[in-house]
Amino acid sequence: MAWIEAHQELRDHPKTKRAARTLGISRPQMIGHLFCLWWWSLDYAEDGNLSAFDAEDIADAAEWDGDADAFVSALVDCGPADRPGFLVDTDGVLTIRDWSQYGGKYITKRNQSRDRQREYRERNAAKAENNADVTRYASVSNTPREEKRREEDRTEDNSTTDPVRVAVAAWESLGLTINPFTFQQLAAAVDEWSESGHPEYVTLAIEEAGRQNKRSWAYVEGILKRCRADGTAPSYTNGETKKADAPAVPVKIDILWGDGTVEEKEVLARV
Repeated sequence: MAWIEAHQELRDHPKTKRAARTLGISRPQMIGHLFCLWWWSLDYAEDGNLSAFDAEDIADAAEWDGDADAFVSALVDCGPADRPGFLVDTDGVLTIRDWSQYGGKYITKRNQSRDRQREYRERNAAKAENNADVTRYASVSNTPREEKRREEDRTEDNSTTDPVRVAVAAWESLGLTINPFTFQQLAAAVDEWSESGHPEYVTLAIEEAGRQNKRSWAYVEGILKRCRADGTAPSYTNGETKKADAPAVPVKIDILWGDGTVEEKEVLARV
């Protein structure tokens, strides 16, 4: 799912006010047109370069029903004190100002997710081919055992250092297959939590979902949203569930009776 960062300063920014005044609309409407244009650019102008589109294309992308040239001019000329507006016209090449601060972050992550997905498919294909080769030539294999063991160790080390691979392994350990959509969502979640220094939270959330017998990505996302809101790491969502899962063990307690005597009792308790 594509997203664009929404900065609170956009509402009162001089560029927003000037563009809205020029077009004779309210600031909320102006902001809406800007986001429509940015969302459209995620799919059709990933690098923020609009030179392949005319004014009508840009106005249509922004859901602007008025004069297209006037709309584009307003976005170019709205910068105060001769500063750039939301769009920049450089010798006839129209680009989105500071695109890297808006859609650029998402595009980078989306491309990273695509690369990981491609690598994942290639690894699976190579693994399947290797397995077929081993089956076909097992009787005549001359690979030294020590060399094979070192190769397996290297593969294991690589799989345990990449948080995306670790999360995929956790997902598959629940008996679930990793389809392209789920892989993209999983990789994006790892990227997002990596920014806060906790990519392992995705794996922990998947493991918690398994403990709760909720094997769906929507449930994992719900856990991560709670973690973001509460500022805590993924854990059991219900403390009573964790307590009930613990085994009952005998515990000795002292009972003080009304006459002042103390009697020792052994009871079962969950600790």
